Amino acid sequence: DGGGYWIVTSAGRVLNFGDATAMANAASAPAGPSGPPAYSPQYAFEVTNGAGVPARWNPCDVVHYSVVWPGAPAGWQTDVSTAVARLSLATGLSFASDGSYSSTAAVPASTKLTISWVPSLNSGDMVGLTTYYYILSPSWHPEFVSANIQMLSGLPGGFAGTNAEGPILLHEMGHAFGLGHTPGDPEVMNPIDQGFPTYQLGDLNGLWHLGAAGGCAGFYS
Repeated sequence: DGGGYWIVTSAGRVLNFGDATAMANAASAPAGPSGPPAYSPQYAFEVTNGAGVPARWNPCDVVHYSVVWPGAPAGWQTDVSTAVARLSLATGLSFASDGSYSSTAAVPASTKLTISWVPSLNSGDMVGLTTYYYILSPSWHPEFVSANIQMLSGLPGGFAGTNAEGPILLHEMGHAFGLGHTPGDPEVMNPIDQGFPTYQLGDLNGLWHLGAAGGCAGFYS
């Protein structure tokens, strides 16, 4: 119908965008990138257990996401699909769109990640805020199970320049998938927006550790 599309990667992963339905990967589990392009220590984990093991999403589960569009700038559809694709490429995780809605009440129960825009933010956050939920039990691998991303209404769309929607969304999605702040480093996860349109070397290293490379064993779900 012209409202969605699939991308099939060389590793056999099937990524769906728009209203294209989720499809199984060719492999039993996503392979993810073979590794970051070069080592960089400039990353931090958002949540770890007592042994220092970082919380991450189960890479054998497809992450369903929805968008609550009121307050979003023109071109938000492209910004969201681009950010999701870049996160998927960095982690090896599979994503499926559950659609876009005019209110959070309409978001389906299958959604694990919700992206929305708000006129103001709390807790001192200037342009974006991520709330996440996780399981931290000695019986299971530390696991993120859902997240909500809020961005400030009025941000310009696109990935060009500081305080543009694209770099802010990449930053907040980094939080939602397990990355913490890296103050002073030239990374997307620097708490002060650097305007990077793609994840940087330290970001990529951290996301690789949080992605499919770690396997699916030991998760609650």
